[in-house]
Amino acid sequence: MPNEYLNFPKHTPRTCNIRLGKNDSSFGFEVINGENDIGAYIQEVFPNTPASNTPLRKCDRIIEIDDKDVDKDISKSILEKLDKAKTKGAVKLYVVDTETYKYAQLNKILLRSQGQHQNQLTGTLLLNQYHTNKPISKKMTTVYVEPFYLASPINHGNQSPSSNTSTIREILKVITPSVDDLTQSTRSQELPIIIPSSSIPLRNENIRLCTIYRADPSDTFGFELNYHRREQFHSLSIIPGRDNGRSNAELAGIETDDRLIEINGQNIQNLSHEQITQRIRAVKHPDPLELLVTDVSTFEYYKQQQKVIHRGLPNVKIMPTNRSMHSQ
Repeated sequence: MPNEYLNFPKHTPRTCNIRLGKNDSSFGFEVINGENDIGAYIQEVFPNTPASNTPLRKCDRIIEIDDKDVDKDISKSILEKLDKAKTKGAVKLYVVDTETYKYAQLNKILLRSQGQHQNQLTGTLLLNQYHTNKPISKKMTTVYVEPFYLASPINHGNQSPSSNTSTIREILKVITPSVDDLTQSTRSQELPIIIPSSSIPLRNENIRLCTIYRADPSDTFGFELNYHRREQFHSLSIIPGRDNGRSNAELAGIETDDRLIEINGQNIQNLSHEQITQRIRAVKHPDPLELLVTDVSTFEYYKQQQKVIHRGLPNVKIMPTNRSMHSQ
């Protein structure tokens, strides 16, 4: 990662010109859906790729693609535009960090590049007045993860994945031989948006302790375990219960895309996928499965702040069990 990228000021919209080299097969970043499948965020920027040589950052919101506003486009449409750009061998992204984007949305400020909108002064002045007591709401919903139903991890090599899994969609990898974005002339084209604080508190932390019971030994807990290999975390997805009703996990307070933190009081974030699946399978009826989970935005916030999520935190919500402890 170039030094210019490390020193790039936070809370400043950026133009990223990403070009495929002769030996590059992708741009080098992953994308996740925005809220309600509208818009898109950068999930990951991979090292030693064209994207890693631009000021593109993880968790950036994509505002424009090739000078076209895509912020309110459906996520699928954005992915199609990126795929089309890949065939051309180059893409121009106008992006902004998540905190600045949330603030702009809250205050109805339009974010536009100079190529898209010549008059950005009003929005810039308002963003420069950004204070840390502004709420940030709603969570990001990840897509194109590596799903598992208590199964083995997906093989990222040349072998085909097993039939009961779907592979992550590898969107784009790439690199620009010379990064025009970081030259003084290009920087001067963008009005800087500097926010006083680099650490904005999350107002609505969502950490839940959920206890799941099964009706009988043949009953299921009602969720899928998703292993995100590159990010090294596990998420949960709700599946239908018996007779296509609400599953035990959903009734206990689990939500799709929840990040898994603890199983029966043990932190699992440093355990392997196999160890985690073994711990879940080891819970026999009528014993309950107790899961500490968090939503996406809370998980990302604690990770950015280098804080540990645990059941002893004062804001942990103890969710009602899906049924009485005496039910069978």
